[in-house]
Amino acid sequence: MSKTYNPDMIPFDLKSLSSLPGARSALFPGKMEPMQPTLIPRPFSNPDWMFEPKIDGFRGIARIEDNVRIISRRGADLTRYFKEVASELEGIGHQTVLDGEIVAIAGDGKPCFECLQQRIGMKSEGPKGRVPWPYAIVYFVFDIMYLDGYDLTGVPLIERKKVLSGLVSSTASFQLVDYFENDGELLFKIAVERGFEGVVAKRKDSIYEPGRRTETWLKAKASVTEEFFIGGYVTSSKTGSLSSLVVGQHDGGRLKFKGNVGTMGNKAKVELIRRLPTLKIDVSPFDEDLRLEETPVWVEPQILVEVKFTSWTHGGYMREPALVRIAP
Repeated sequence: MSKTYNPDMIPFDLKSLSSLPGARSALFPGKMEPMQPTLIPRPFSNPDWMFEPKIDGFRGIARIEDNVRIISRRGADLTRYFKEVASELEGIGHQTVLDGEIVAIAGDGKPCFECLQQRIGMKSEGPKGRVPWPYAIVYFVFDIMYLDGYDLTGVPLIERKKVLSGLVSSTASFQLVDYFENDGELLFKIAVERGFEGVVAKRKDSIYEPGRRTETWLKAKASVTEEFFIGGYVTSSKTGSLSSLVVGQHDGGRLKFKGNVGTMGNKAKVELIRRLPTLKIDVSPFDEDLRLEETPVWVEPQILVEVKFTSWTHGGYMREPALVRIAP
């Protein structure tokens, strides 16, 4: 009969860790890339799976050895940008590798992705410098891959969750992600209502596979589809092809900026690059100073397009927009 881990035991007893199914003695790991979920079209419910809210932030691997380092999904060191999180992680007092999401929480309690973008100097969805204040930075941790001499990547997820809950307790800048069993569809509905992207479903018996996108972790994301008028466009300085659309919606007779759409099919690009120059005007049709990263060619807002996006930012701009079609 195989041994199982007893979460009531002292969680840092190496003998207890050695009894975990799939745990193996190992030196502190080198580079470790995060495991990735596969996108699915809709949420589901299943008793063999656990469900977590899909949190809107920066993925971060926390490496806690002699010091603390927070590494991004692509290998960049984010520690200097999120010192409040690193300071909290120092208090864990064990050599460990954790997986989680760095999130900015605005005053309304919802994630603010543009706050993170501003903090590290990234280009954001809307005009420069428009983020809510104040906001708090929180590291939401949902997995553990290594602890005090033991590689836990081969341990079933449900057991890794027990180790994680025994290792840490939530603080102001560090929180454990709650998971829910059975009803992923209900969690999806609640998560979207509260401003999250959707849900991540994970098999309870899944091992941690660094750097791989697997079907033992699945994600279902919400999306919104609305219509917008094109008020400007940007072309590539190298090829002259259409690179993005500047779009908005009418509000009280004024055109309000709602974002830049850079994802579109080739057929739509060909049609728009034919039609847009005929509508060129000298001044912006929007009712505000946009201060965009690139200066657009302004056009009369006569062309209506349908755009799909994941959510609205706190500033009222689209997240991850993609052109669906040009309205007739």
